[in-house]
Amino acid sequence: MKHGITINAIEPGPIAHMTLEEAIDAVRNGRIHQKQKKLVAHDVAELIAFLCTEKARFISGSVFVFPKLD
Repeated sequence: MKHGITINAIEPGPIAHMTLEEAIDAVRNGRIHQKQKKLVAHDVAELIAFLCTEKARFISGSVFVFPKLD
């Protein structure tokens, strides 16, 4: 890597999300669980953040494919 540039691809597929109102309603009605089984934006964001660190400097040319949601 002559210039220190890495290129990777992230294929997250569909991401579960909800509006603030939906989240508040879900908490009030007990539909939010600590253990998430679905892919959420935070999961992808953590990978992106890691790939921007010095620890990931030798990761290049990779494609990260997340499983699809049910």
